Amino acid sequence: MAKERYFYRRLYSLFYKDEVDFIMQKTGWGVAPGPDEEDPSIKRVVWMSGMRECRPNEEKKSKFKVAIIGCSYTFGTGVEAYDTMVWRLNEMYPDVAFDNYGCPGYGPVQMSARMKNLLESGSKKYDLICCNLVGDHMVRNYKPRAQGSTSIGQIYSPVPYAEYDLFGNYREYFVEDLKWPAQSNLLIMDCLKRCYYAYKTSIYEEKYSLECGSRADPKLYADCINKMYGLSLRSNTDFVINVLDESKDKAGKYKNLIDNQYIKCEVINLIMPGNEFMKPYNRVLNNPKFHPNKNVHKFWAEEFSKWFDKRYKLNDNRL
Repeated sequence: MAKERYFYRRLYSLFYKDEVDFIMQKTGWGVAPGPDEEDPSIKRVVWMSGMRECRPNEEKKSKFKVAIIGCSYTFGTGVEAYDTMVWRLNEMYPDVAFDNYGCPGYGPVQMSARMKNLLESGSKKYDLICCNLVGDHMVRNYKPRAQGSTSIGQIYSPVPYAEYDLFGNYREYFVEDLKWPAQSNLLIMDCLKRCYYAYKTSIYEEKYSLECGSRADPKLYADCINKMYGLSLRSNTDFVINVLDESKDKAGKYKNLIDNQYIKCEVINLIMPGNEFMKPYNRVLNNPKFHPNKNVHKFWAEEFSKWFDKRYKLNDNRL
């Protein structure tokens, strides 16, 4: 479960810009600056735009702008800002601005909301949007559930999800779509909603968690990605998927994201060969249960740069 400080609270709205405040309410949570949850010696800086610090100054003069959307892997949980994939890319390309829009716990439905906001806000015009995907994204926005504690008085949020309606149409549900009548005014409604989400979460963890990820619908997952691709086409913005890890469950039945036949956009394979990224020396504080460390972020940046150099001839005078 995500820490409570990730969930939307009014205190955050005093810090973030209105458009970021809107996204946090829509998707359920955002990221607060402060000590890192895996390595408390790291003090995380989050700019008012909702980006994690990804270069010395937020404003960077550039002829090409790239937004990178993802979860904690992209954000860099347990990794110093200057060691993350996005910071390294900013160093490698002095004339390109790479923006880090990673948010711990996000799945593809939440990423699609962030991307839509970036394309429609008008505050920045991106030439390329990258969606960084990991294995359990396939199940993060699959079926209703809650993030946080559903106990009375505790903080929680319904998790946005996608499904097909009775007519077979793809549909996404965000926090604003999951409100109950009088939930903020009647204690009984608040209690009923908490009980409902406690039950739904227990069902999800039993049947649809990462360990049972083969139950997830690859087409539903792909439709979310294809929706983002459609947004990019309508906005005349390039779009690509970066696959960061191997996507298999404990039984080895979880199909790799790069093999999803339903995904229509370009997919870049940034997976470390030989499952190396799972080795203790490639994890934060050498803990296999923690996130990938700076070694892996360096690998991701270097592998992505190979694709980027072939796709865009920018003559950037790389460092």
